[in-house]
Amino acid sequence: MSSQPQPRQRIVPFTPYEWKYVRQLFRSRRVSDVKECVVIMSTWMSRCNEHTPVAISCSHVLLQAVYADLLAEEMPDSEKYMAIENLRSKHGYAIVR
Repeated sequence: MSSQPQPRQRIVPFTPYEWKYVRQLFRSRRVSDVKECVVIMSTWMSRCNEHTPVAISCSHVLLQAVYADLLAEEMPDSEKYMAIENLRSKHGYAIVR
């Protein structure tokens, strides 16, 4: 038996197909696309637990802020005041992150 070390396997939370798909969704500004992207990234984060790559968690936070913005744009003006605090907190968290 040889004593050569085994190559390290790298485990990633997504498939190559998912990665390409999320890259497309990430650039979209359609509410349904952004929502789907947030859901997929949440799935990736749950697969990683505490080992989530920073790029994924930061992108997830930014997309949540974008999603909240897009939802607020669709609201009638009489209801937008209700979303302002949520938008502030999401943008603040995204900036800090």
